[in-house]
Amino acid sequence: MNEVITKLYEMEETAGRILADAQRYKERLTEQKELEQRAMEKELERELSMRLEEEEKRLRREAEEKIRQLELGHNLQMQELDKMYDGHFKELSEEIFQRITEV
Repeated sequence: MNEVITKLYEMEETAGRILADAQRYKERLTEQKELEQRAMEKELERELSMRLEEEEKRLRREAEEKIRQLELGHNLQMQELDKMYDGHFKELSEEIFQRITEV
């Protein structure tokens, strides 16, 4: 009977060690999972930051191009107005004079 109790005690100790080992293994796996998750989050942040930077550069280039086109259009309009003014200065001034003197 003593032998049975000893065997049961040994089995209980072995089961306790197995459970303790399993708990330590579970903790290691949890730590590893957390490390991997943090690494993945850092990678995602880096990738998102890179994409945002690229998008910002693209939008800046588009805005600069639109501004350049607007400036070009404005300059062309100013040239046209200058041509019209130079070509029709006398007629325009006479028309303005006529309007002023009519009042």
